[in-house]
Amino acid sequence: MVHFGQGLSIANGMGLAKKISNEKGYVYCLVGDGEIEEGQFYEALMTMNKFSLSNVILFIDKNNLQIDGKVEDIKSHRNLKKKIESFGLYTQEINGHSFDEIKKAINKAKEAKMPSCIIANTIKGKGISFMENEVAWHGKSLNDEEYKQAMKELEENDYEIN
Repeated sequence: MVHFGQGLSIANGMGLAKKISNEKGYVYCLVGDGEIEEGQFYEALMTMNKFSLSNVILFIDKNNLQIDGKVEDIKSHRNLKKKIESFGLYTQEINGHSFDEIKKAINKAKEAKMPSCIIANTIKGKGISFMENEVAWHGKSLNDEEYKQAMKELEENDYEIN
């Protein structure tokens, strides 16, 4: 069982195992901006740097909301890009809703040949009028009527639904 804040540590272990065994490929780790408030996350950043884990690509979903409310009201992430860079990671900030930007950022991360982080600025619930930027939807399921409305709105806005 993985606990909150441990994903990057696990990804690092997988990346280090690949490196030791000369196995090619990348490990991708996605964390939320609320999750990075855990101390273990910053220890994991130091580990990425110490072991030069260029095969680990970290994504931070920065939607500025977490289960307790707005991130800025809980623990601010001012200068997040600079903070991550200070741990020795090649860090990019992108529009997390753009597939083109995501692909380009991944390619740049691979070319950097160093531990990498992609900060993906997103909007929680994007494309669904009653969910956008609403913290209440952080851990809540849709009922049947809400699901139908959400799917209708996504289809009307031509979002890919797969």
